[in-house]
Amino acid sequence: MIVQRILSVKNLFARTWLHLTYTTAYATLIYFLYIHLELTYLSIPWLPVSLIGIAVSFYVGFKNNSAYDRTWEARKIWGAVVNTSRAFGSNARHFITSLFVKYETDPKTIAYWHKKLIYRQIAWLYQLREQLLVPQEWEHLHGNWGVKRLARLRREQSMSVFPTEQMEDIFERYLEQDDINALEKSPNIAVSLIDQQSRDLQKIREANLMDDFRHMSIQNRITEFYEHQGKLERIKNFPIPRTYASISYYFVALFVILLPMGLLPEFAKLGPDYNWIMIPFSALVSWVFILMELVGDYTENPFEGLGGDMPMLSISRNIERDLLAMLDEETLPPPIRSDKNFIM
Repeated sequence: MIVQRILSVKNLFARTWLHLTYTTAYATLIYFLYIHLELTYLSIPWLPVSLIGIAVSFYVGFKNNSAYDRTWEARKIWGAVVNTSRAFGSNARHFITSLFVKYETDPKTIAYWHKKLIYRQIAWLYQLREQLLVPQEWEHLHGNWGVKRLARLRREQSMSVFPTEQMEDIFERYLEQDDINALEKSPNIAVSLIDQQSRDLQKIREANLMDDFRHMSIQNRITEFYEHQGKLERIKNFPIPRTYASISYYFVALFVILLPMGLLPEFAKLGPDYNWIMIPFSALVSWVFILMELVGDYTENPFEGLGGDMPMLSISRNIERDLLAMLDEETLPPPIRSDKNFIM
């Protein structure tokens, strides 16, 4: 996620210089063919071009609104994950007691269950993030050669600035070996981790370390985790309909192609000494439309691992710190700080 208040001109140009370059080159080519080779048929009336531009701007605006809604919904769901995780940690810490047993229970047994449930919740957070980062066919890592290469480069840069542990290391620290072994054949490891929580809560209830009411209450938290994960998977696994997204791309391309041809007769009215001004104006307007298309295109998928995506690592780390603090652990992992104007 980009955290810079206003993107610098340098940062913006670094991301879009290629588009500005080829729109300028194309406008220059049209100008050369029209002025020097006298291919006057390249000139078209401005009215139809302007109508197309208005239609394209409305269409791209609707697409960008849909893309923004997806990202904002993803952030709200992760906010719910934060709240439910804290509630679950507090419930696990205080609902599991020896209050309901007739015999004295070893305090170490109570502490064992507190730690096991909370540790597994931390593992689930990182596993969920790991699954959401798996590229889908419509994302940029599966685009054409240029898009794929650029997306891979940006993802590698993001991951190098914010290196994360391998899931094997996280599991080794937060899970017991039997639980790790049980996950090997799971088609959805995050779901299996939640199921393991339910299994252990049942064992805790059978040992009378909580009553029915508290068991049902904390089990409701487990159900909420299923809901949160399902909502995030829906955003990850179902994109904006590709026909809708693709038409926006083709409409912008059509407008960029026609724009310098429509501007030629308008700037020709200024006289032969000024009609060259068509080139920078055409390049600038084309760049604006392309930039609007790119903003929506990259906002559509908030879980690609790129610099502008959802800061899942930062959110997971903050929850991890909160849960470990509930266990009164003194050594907490450091929070994720922004670096180079973005945070993961």
